[in-house]
Amino acid sequence: LNPSPEVDLGQDTIIEIGETLELDAGPGLVYYFWQDGSSGRYFEVKQQGSYWVTVRNENCEASDTIYVIVDDCVASLTIPNCFTPNGDGFNDRFNVVSSNLNNFELLIFNRWGQLIFETKDVNEGWDGKVHGVLSAVGTYFYLVKYSTLCSSGVDKSGNKAGSVTLLE
Repeated sequence: LNPSPEVDLGQDTIIEIGETLELDAGPGLVYYFWQDGSSGRYFEVKQQGSYWVTVRNENCEASDTIYVIVDDCVASLTIPNCFTPNGDGFNDRFNVVSSNLNNFELLIFNRWGQLIFETKDVNEGWDGKVHGVLSAVGTYFYLVKYSTLCSSGVDKSGNKAGSVTLLE
């Protein structure tokens, strides 16, 4: 008498866009049959959907199903590392270029950690001035707080921090 085969693909799960999830039907079985007709122990998942496998050892069978959701909550942020607020029309503002955002906040700090600029308008950007006076050439620090609304209705938030150099 052979023991009944066991298979556990895990709980339903969420993966990020572009991520791959490897499903493992378990070792030591004679037969594997996945929903697409493949017959290996492992199955790679890249798309949302329902995935199942039937396994067999000799005469006994078992099967399991998992549902995979692809998280579309990918916020795109492009943040420059320098700008030149000299009025020549090129790179005069420190702007964050973004897409797929629900909320946005940009904070700029000087080298002593003092907040010198703040905006919630993704299109505003920092012109290099503090109280109307152009700041000194040097390194400043930013914090971008953002969130993106997923198609599932979940609001996913994140932060990006770094430095930007103000040049002449």
